[in-house]
Formats: sequence, C-alpha cells, structure tokens
Amino acid sequence: MSCENDTLFRQRFQTYLKLRAGELAETTAGEPADIDDVARQVVFTPVQSPWQILNKLDVLQHALDLGGKWADQRETAYLGAIRADIVRMI
Repeated sequence: MSCENDTLFRQRFQTYLKLRAGELAETTAGEPADIDDVARQVVFTPVQSPWQILNKLDVLQHALDLGGKWADQRETAYLGAIRADIVRMI
C-alpha cells in the first residue's frame, strides 16, 4: 500500500468520525462534508492493514445500525470492498 493511500484513508476516516460525533467537517474544496459520501470514500479506499479493515467494519456497522434499508444496497457494496481488502492481505 502506498503512503498516499494510507494518508488518504486516515484523513477520510478522521473526517468520518468527526461527522459521526456531530462535528462539522469540510471537504478539501471547503464545502460541508456529507457523512454518506465520506463513509463511501472510507470503505472504497484500498487498505492493507488489519486495523484499517476494522475501521471499515465500524463504518459498515454504523450503516446497519441506521436501518440498513438503502435503495443503493450500500451494505452489500461495503462488504464487497472489505472482502477485497482481506483477499489482498492473504
């Protein structure tokens, strides 16, 4: 995994946590961040560290806790992205 991906993942996950805590966060363009968009960015950023996969599972769990009935079936897409990370690690 490149250092850029690691930094990008950390930034995105930090933004996600701030949004979950109710804090305002901005995108790199200075616009207000949307938690759904940031969650997707976190989950679809490739990782290779087990702790980052655990972070992604936290995002999935939060999505499921919110009801998990989105028309875009994001839970399934999240599982696919997490599975891809695990496969890359083994």
